[in-house]
Formats: sequence, structure tokens, C-alpha cells
Amino acid sequence: MIRQISIKADELARQYNKTKDPALREEWFRLVRSLDNFQSSHNETSDIILKPPLQVVQKVRHRTK
Repeated sequence: MIRQISIKADELARQYNKTKDPALREEWFRLVRSLDNFQSSHNETSDIILKPPLQVVQKVRHRTK
């Protein structure tokens, strides 16, 4: 299901980039917002994918000091 939404969103984005039609932009946002209703089947996997490794976070913090 998510794959189908992603394919449709990609197609809408391509069409919008060609035409700059505001209706296509709104449709894209509506479609992407619909993904908020989906929850991953395994929360730990989502957390692992979305969180950067600790070494990367430490390097960024070190550079900004």
C-alpha cells in the first residue's frame, strides 16, 4: 500500500514540476499526509532507520563547538 502511494506521489511530483499546477501540488500534499495514518509493523526498525549513528551525532556536535 505504501509503495503504491509512493509511486503515485512521485508521478504527481513529476507532473507538477512540468506544469506548476497548484492542484497537483495540493494532491501531492494530501497523498503524503495520508501516510501519517500508517504505522510501521516494527517500531524498533523505524527508530533504527531514522536515528543517525551515535558517532555521526558526536562528530557534528564536535564541529559546532
